[in-house]
Amino acid sequence: MRTVVPRLLASGYRLESNGPRAVVLRKTSRPGWTILVSVLFFPFGLLALSQTDDSQVVISIGRDGGETTVAFAGRAPLGVRRAAHALGRDHTS
Repeated sequence: MRTVVPRLLASGYRLESNGPRAVVLRKTSRPGWTILVSVLFFPFGLLALSQTDDSQVVISIGRDGGETTVAFAGRAPLGVRRAAHALGRDHTS
């Protein structure tokens, strides 16, 4: 968690929910094409600015026998995916 969550926050995600077994982070952004359409087809193109792109990442923590399991779900930047993948390699025996 200490390596993945700060990277998500740095990428523009915000903490939406923080429970004892799960953390939910969300990012809302505007696709680049919306700006182009709003300029080219002004003033009607301004409607394109209402289009947003939502991304959500859920990090769940559980127990499986004597081990702690961490599951990631959602869409995350490449650097965050690499950090999450490295966690699995660092702690396997």
